Amino acid sequence: GAGGASSSSSSSSGHVPYRNSKLTFLLQDSLGGGAKVMMFVNASPAKWSQQETLCSLKFAQRCAAVQLGQAKRSSESAEVAALRRQIERLEAAARAAKA
Repeated sequence: GAGGASSSSSSSSGHVPYRNSKLTFLLQDSLGGGAKVMMFVNASPAKWSQQETLCSLKFAQRCAAVQLGQAKRSSESAEVAALRRQIERLEAAARAAKA
């Protein structure tokens, strides 16, 4: 889940499993790159919520240990660049046809 995404974002594999949970998938723009994340943990002294509190605290501990590097500039592939040029040519042709 979210723990997997936060712990793997600091690993050298480069792959962050955002799709392992709905939460991390929805928050993927906020969990990577140069984003800053603040985490709140709801801890309860009630005995019936002891396991949930412990899981939340362990997750927060893993998140606190993550060290993200500098955001990397995304370079578009040659295929994407070629498609952008084709779109520009088609748009220019459409404008010329209207004139």
